[in-house]
Order: sequence, then C-alpha cells, then structure tokens
Amino acid sequence: MAAITRELKMEQRVIFYIRLFAARLGSLASVFTKTVEAVRGLASECGASASIYEMTFLLDVPPPSRHSTISALQHQTMELTNSIRSLPKATHVRLDVNVGRDEPGRALHKSSFLRSLVLQDGEVEKVLDTGTDNAQQVAESKPEEQSMLSLEGSRKNRFGSVLRLFEGKKSTLELPSPAILAEVPGGLLLEFGKRLIKSRQAELDDAKSELRAVDATSEAITQRHTALHTALAITSIFESNLDMFSVGMLNLERLEMTPAGIERGELIATIPLAPGEKTNVVQQEWSTVSSEFTSIVTDSLEDYSETGVAESNELAQATDTQTQHANQFNVTSSASGGCGFVTGSVSVSFGMQDQSSRSASDSRKHAESMTKKASSRVKKDKQVTISTNTASGSSNATTRTLENKSATEPMRVDYFSMMRKWHVALYRYGLRLTFDLTIPEPGASLRQIYSDLEQLETNLRDKFVFTLNINDIQPDSYTTKAAEYGVKAPPGPLPPIIKDYPGSIPNLKEDNDSSWVQNELIISLEPGYQ
Repeated sequence: MAAITRELKMEQRVIFYIRLFAARLGSLASVFTKTVEAVRGLASECGASASIYEMTFLLDVPPPSRHSTISALQHQTMELTNSIRSLPKATHVRLDVNVGRDEPGRALHKSSFLRSLVLQDGEVEKVLDTGTDNAQQVAESKPEEQSMLSLEGSRKNRFGSVLRLFEGKKSTLELPSPAILAEVPGGLLLEFGKRLIKSRQAELDDAKSELRAVDATSEAITQRHTALHTALAITSIFESNLDMFSVGMLNLERLEMTPAGIERGELIATIPLAPGEKTNVVQQEWSTVSSEFTSIVTDSLEDYSETGVAESNELAQATDTQTQHANQFNVTSSASGGCGFVTGSVSVSFGMQDQSSRSASDSRKHAESMTKKASSRVKKDKQVTISTNTASGSSNATTRTLENKSATEPMRVDYFSMMRKWHVALYRYGLRLTFDLTIPEPGASLRQIYSDLEQLETNLRDKFVFTLNINDIQPDSYTTKAAEYGVKAPPGPLPPIIKDYPGSIPNLKEDNDSSWVQNELIISLEPGYQ
C-alpha cells in the first residue's frame, strides 16, 4: 500500500475505491477487506477533518482513471430508484428541406390564401393587365417577378379564370373546390398577392388625393385601408407557409429526476465560543393541531292570512204590454118560395173577420258587485351558527452543551440547512415521423355558437314588429302566409257548391198556387260538406 497523495472530501470515496478494485480483482477480496479496516483506523486517528483522496496500491493491475472513479462514485449516490420522478415529454424538430415554391400540392393553403384576400369584382383583371403590355417592364423586372409578366395566351386565361372564381362575396358552398389550385404554382400566387398590394395601395393614394379637401376619414378611405392591410397580412402568412416543409421529426423523451444526496444549504445560525467558554444551545420542535366544529340551526316561520268581503246589488225591472183587437161582421140573407108542388129556397151568407194583436216587452237589469280583499304574509327566518375552534400543540425542547476546551483558540459553530441534490437526466428513446396537415378553419364550429348567440341577443334587443294585417289572411292566401311565418295551419273551409235539383212539386198545378205541401227531396253531399 502506497502513500496518500492528495486530500479527499469524504472517507466513503476511499472505501468505494477499494471495493471497486476488489470487484475487478476478485481473488484479492480478502486483501482489500483488510485494507479497508486499515484505512478506517487511519481516518479515525487523523480526526474528522482528515480524509484521503486517492491511493495507489503496489499491484500489477493499474488503478482506474480519476474520471471513471468519480463517475462510479456519483452513480453509487444515485441508487435511490424508488424515489425517481419520471416526466414523459416530446420535442418536435422541423426539417429544413429546400422545396420549390412551384411544387404541386398545398391546395388548402392556396385556397385559404385566395379566400382571405377578399377579392372584389374586376380586381383580378386589373392586376393581371397591369404592366403586361410593356415589354421594357418585363425586361427590367426582377427574375422572381417575371413569371406573371411573361404569362401569355391560354396560360394567362386559365390562371385568370381560376382567380375570378374567388371574386365577390360568396358563401363557403359557392366557392370552388381547393383541388383546382393543386397544380397552380405557389410562386405565381405569391406574386399575384404582391401585385394586389401595389394595386390597392395605388387606389388608396388616389382616394386620399381626391378627398383630401373634403373628408380624409370617409368610409371609402376606411374600406381601402382595411383591404390593403388584409392583403399585406395574408400575403406575408402565405409566403411563410410556402417556405415551410410539412415533414418533421418527433423525439420521444423522458425526463428522470433522481435524488443524488444532501448538500449544505443556507446559513441558519452561528455560535461563537471564546477559549474555555461553555454555552447551552436549546433546540425546540413544536407541532400544532387545529380543529373546527360548526353547527348551523335554521328556523323558518311563515304566516299567511287573507280576508275578503263581497257586496252585490242587483236591480231588475220588466214591463210587458199586450194589445189585441178583433172585428167580426156577418150578414146572412135567405129567401124561399113555392108554386104548387115546387118549392125554392135561396140563402146568401157573407162574413168578414179582422184580428190584430200587438205585444211589447221591456226588461232592464242593473247589477253591481264589489269585492274587497286583504291579505298579509309574514315570513321569519332565524339562523343560529355555533362554531367551536380547538387548537392543541406540543413542544419538544432539546438542550445541548457546547464547550470550547481550547485555552487559546476561539471556536465557531455554524448551523446550515440541508438541501436535497437531484440528478436530472434526459433520455431519448424513440423517433417518429410527423407531417403537418392543414385543417380549414378548425374553430369555425366554436365561432358559430358565439355568432348565433350574438344574433339572438340582437333580436331580443330589437323592438317586436308584426307587419301582418288580419285582412291579408284570405281563403286563397292563408296557406302562403302560413308558410312565410313558419306556421302549420289547419285546412280551410271548402268552397260552397251550388246545385240545381229540377222536378215538379205535387199538389201544385198552377204557378200561383199556394198551400202547405209536404214533399221529400234527396240531396247527395260531397265529402267534407255539411
């Protein structure tokens, strides 16, 4: 066993160093065990502050390097596997791949770009025709700006016809399918957006120059400002999307935090001791237990009384008047005579009767009713809350005596807080391929709910107006009105039907005959008629 070369912080490092050699030299385990006991005795003789850092043994096998020894020592202090905290995580990495802007695909990006530009009627034709007739402009333009300027003939017509499909105000169902934009070069659409910005900027400048003397904040200028800012923002977003590659990598990772020992923390207290001084240090530990009990008693009393008085007066008057007049006049004359055995008699009778009757009835009724009602309701609530708090505590005091036995040297005792040391390791255990998919308006369904709610609140704030007049409801139009207001109306009355039933009435010979005649007539009714 050789000499001690450098100082070590703690005795355990020496012990672990020896055990490490014993593991590698299994046949010499007994030798190293004796060496451990010797080192412990040496450390106790040197005092608490004395320690050993590195030892070299007179063996044929060379000792391991200092770096590997320290790594092994650190690994020994982290063998608290039951206290490991594990946190799964993932890191997305985008691949930087040079992909041309004119590659086919990205149909949803292109469709969203054109829809967000809010193209007005005639804007596409204006942008496509601007500068295309100037050959010098084509020659002097930048290489990335020559694609649209060099479009001629059928290519320009096809490109313009596709863009015109997005002009004007259209609903989502009226817009064309994004698939028609898959083969359209993205660089061409980007250049169209930049030229649209220049066109809208020129329109804004013209509007300002025309209205500068009148009103510089008119509605027309505000609309042009909004259109210009929309084109700037949407074109910038589309340009960044063109330069972004959809394929990426996802690293599956695990973050493990393992206790790695105890470290000295902040200074809590310092006790200086003069030579020969002796002092007592009291260490107190206390604990407090608090409990609360609450009792709530609620009494409720409700009294209701009602008194009613009803008074009714009724006056009825009835008058009946009847007048009847009858006249009757009868004249009878008879004559008789005879000659021989022949006798003759003549009788004449004439009668006239007149009768009239008149009746009048008058009835009057006056009723008066008065009701008086009085009611009272009394409700009393009483709540009693009883709260009891109980607190109990215990205290434990420990007294220690510190003494400086040196007669010449002062001594200082420092108290430090102990802190847990953690070893944090990041493990990458998997790799996944990712691909970005564009979902058109993922929040449309959420916004629709708020839009419907706002519309309902607006309708509630507006004054209720019902413009339908009752005279507008006619038999020939009530079904149309019911469909207009969303009402399920019952079926209306059937139209009247006039039918003639020809035939003679018995016992009536002449047209001016009058008499009571009883006759039976059979009439057939259509379904639904009465």
